[in-house]
Amino acid sequence: MCLSMFLGPEEGQHHKDFDAIEKASDNGCYICHYLLYNYRGLVIQEDFPLKYLWLRNRPTILLHPIQISFEPAEECHDIEGYYQCLENVKADLKAEDFSRVHDTKLRPPEELSNTGGDEALGFLRERIQACKTSHGECRTAALALSKAEEPDSGAWSPRRLIDCSVDDGMLHLVHGENLTSPEYATLSYCWGKEKFFMLRSDNERDALDSKIPFYELPLLFRQSITLCRNLGIRYFWIDSVCIIQSGDNQQDWLFHAREMSTIYAFCALSISAEYARSPHKSLFVDRFLQPPIIMPPFDASWAAVREAWENSGDERYETNPNGTSNDPFILGQPYRLTNMPDYLERCTVLRTPLATRGWVLQERLLAPRTLHFSQHRVSWSCYSHNVNEGGPTELEEHQYTWFERLQPSLMKKNPNLADYTAYQSLEWWLNTVAEYSKRQLSFPEKDKLVAIAGIARIWNHERQFDYLAGIFRPHLPWALLWHRESNAQDPMHDKQPLGEESFTPGGVPTWSWATCKFQVKAYPFTNTHSLVNGTVLVDIKFAEVELADKENPYGQVKCGKIELDGYLGRQKDFDDNWTYCVHYDGRFKEDDEAPWHLPVTWNHLVKEPDLFGLLLRKFEGSRIFYRVGYFKVSVTSVTQDILRGKCLRSSITYI
Repeated sequence: MCLSMFLGPEEGQHHKDFDAIEKASDNGCYICHYLLYNYRGLVIQEDFPLKYLWLRNRPTILLHPIQISFEPAEECHDIEGYYQCLENVKADLKAEDFSRVHDTKLRPPEELSNTGGDEALGFLRERIQACKTSHGECRTAALALSKAEEPDSGAWSPRRLIDCSVDDGMLHLVHGENLTSPEYATLSYCWGKEKFFMLRSDNERDALDSKIPFYELPLLFRQSITLCRNLGIRYFWIDSVCIIQSGDNQQDWLFHAREMSTIYAFCALSISAEYARSPHKSLFVDRFLQPPIIMPPFDASWAAVREAWENSGDERYETNPNGTSNDPFILGQPYRLTNMPDYLERCTVLRTPLATRGWVLQERLLAPRTLHFSQHRVSWSCYSHNVNEGGPTELEEHQYTWFERLQPSLMKKNPNLADYTAYQSLEWWLNTVAEYSKRQLSFPEKDKLVAIAGIARIWNHERQFDYLAGIFRPHLPWALLWHRESNAQDPMHDKQPLGEESFTPGGVPTWSWATCKFQVKAYPFTNTHSLVNGTVLVDIKFAEVELADKENPYGQVKCGKIELDGYLGRQKDFDDNWTYCVHYDGRFKEDDEAPWHLPVTWNHLVKEPDLFGLLLRKFEGSRIFYRVGYFKVSVTSVTQDILRGKCLRSSITYI
C-alpha cells in the first residue's frame, strides 16, 4: 500500500506521473491499481497533477475525480513492525521514491494464498461442475454456436492439441484428426516482446514425436498445462504451440485463421492470463482475498491534519456525549479499503493487460466458459454467470454491460426491423467493432480483419450478408460514418496526428474502420434506431473488395472500392454554424487544400436534426476519392437544398 497520502498533509501530490502509478500498482498497491483501472483510456494532459484530497464535505474542483473509502477492520493480526514501516515510508518520500510499496504488517484474518492453490482450484471445479449440470442458458448457447459453425462432420477437433495427461517431462503434441470430439481448453495470453517456444516447420516432427523437453516451454504454458491436468481436462490448445508460426508452411496459418472461431466455440473453457505480460510470466500470484488494512499513523503531521479537521465544524469529527469520537480515523484503529465491487469484480476482465490485445476479444466472446486469472483473484464467466472468488455466490446483478458473449438471440436474423429490440444485434456488432478498435495487434497488416473474423462469421451465419472489409453491405452507407473517439480537450475540432503510423499497412480501403490503428466510434448516434431510420443522402451503386485469402470472406483484403452518387460541397457550405464538428483521421494537413464534404445521412428523428458526412480528398486528375475524416453539422441552408434535390450530384469512386 502506498502510504504517502496517510502521512499528511490533508491534500497533495500522490504520484508524479502515470508510470509511477503503474509501478506502484505492479508492486501491490491496491489504491494505485484502482486508479489505473479508472484512468486507463482517458485522455489526460501530461502536466495535469495527480493529487489526493481527503474529503470533508467541502466544494472541490477536480478533473476525473475518483473516491476511495475506508471502513473499520474488525479483525487484524499483530501490528508489530507497523511503525517501523512508516519510518521507511518517510525515508522513501524524502528520497522522492514515490512508487515503492511497503508491507504494513497489518494482516487480514485469512492466510496468504495463491491463485493456483487448492482454494482457487476448488472454486474453479465448483463453477465448472455447476455450469455443466445446471446452466440451461449455457447449453442453449453451445447448441446455437455448434449450429453456426457447422463443422464438416459431427466429430470435430483442432488440427493439433497438447496432451496434458502424460507427466513425463516432455511436450506431447498430437494430431487432432485421430481424436473424436475431444474435450480441450484454450489459452488467452499476451505474447510480449521476449522470445519463447513456438511451433515451426523444422520442429513440428519432434513435437509430434514427444522429443521436446517440457522445460523448453515458457513458465505460463507449463503452468497452464498443469492446471488443465489438475482440472481433469486432457487436451489443451495454445496458438503458438499448435499453429506453425514460421517456416515454409504459410497455409497452416491461413487454415487456422479460418478455423479460429470454431476452435474457441468448441472448447470446454478458456484460460485467461489477465496480468501476465508475456509467456515467461506466471499465471498465478500470491494474494489476500480481502483488501489490505491500514492504520493512521501517530506523528506530528497527522496530528496537524486531525486538528484541522476537528476545528472544521464538521459533525463527523465532534466528540459524542458518551466520549466516543466520530472521527473516521481513530488513533490505534485499523481500517480496510471498503469493498469496491466495480473494481474488485470488473477489473478482473475489462481493465487488464490482456484486455488490450486484439485477438483476445474474439477469444473471450466465443469461448463458452472463461477462467480469469487476475492480479488479486480468480474469476469465472460463462453465458449464465460472472462470479468472483471470495465474492458473493452469484453476481447476476453485475453485468459487463454490452460486453458479453455472443448470445443466441444476437445470432438470429431480423428481416423486419420493426421495433427497438430488433436493433440490439446490430448495436452489439457496432459496439464490438468499437471495443476491438481500442486494442493492439502485433501484426495489424495481416491480422486486423482476421482477428475479428470469427465473431463476424458467427454473427452473420443466419443473415448471410456480404462482408466488405469489416462492414456488412446492408449497413451501407451509414456504416461509413465511423470516426475516431473525440479528443477531450477539443471535441469539436479533433485532429489525429499526421502520419502513416496511424493506419494499417496493406490494402484495406480508407472507408473501412479496419484501416485505422486508433480507437473509433462505430456510429454517430446514441442508438441505432436513429442511425437506420435517418434520411440517406447518397446512393451507393457498387461496392466490392478483393480478398487476400479467397477462402476466407471475413479475412484481410487487398483493395476495395465503392461507387456512389452524392453531393460534394466545400467547408464554406457547412461551417457557418457553431455546431460544425470535424474529426480528421490523420491523412490531412492543415495547409492542404480544404477537403471535400460528402453529406451521408440526415438524422431527422430528433428535436435538433444533424447532418453527418465524410471529409474526402481527390486524387489529382481523377474522380477517385479517399477519406480524410468525418464531419457533423446542424441543418443549414445547403442541407435544405440537398433534401429538396436542388444541388447537383456527382458520381465518384471511393477507395
